[in-house]
Amino acid sequence: MRIETLESPKIEIVEHGISFVADFEFTYGILLLKKSLVALFIDGWSGDLPFVGKVYDFLGNEIVQIPFPPNGVGGRQNAFWYARETEAGVWVGFHQQSERDFGGVFSLNKMEFISFNEAR
Repeated sequence: MRIETLESPKIEIVEHGISFVADFEFTYGILLLKKSLVALFIDGWSGDLPFVGKVYDFLGNEIVQIPFPPNGVGGRQNAFWYARETEAGVWVGFHQQSERDFGGVFSLNKMEFISFNEAR
């Protein structure tokens, strides 16, 4: 479920008991209701940022940083596109410089990307 907020880095969703201030200015967020977590993401290219997103519990405790996937052939950088909840965790979509968009599943059990595929 996408989070609509205009107050980044503050996030407050009363109906789920969520109220905290993230430690970065996010541009996109989703509720991971199956795991009672919040995933927040940032715009920008992989060469400029240390991570693409972070996952927090509903109290604001950081669970994991979601790294950018490795840069593509020829060092092509990636940028966040959108995300959605999956059974394994969160699917994160990426734009890639001068190449096709792609996405990957970030497992919240293994705390790493477990698959990638080209966006269609």
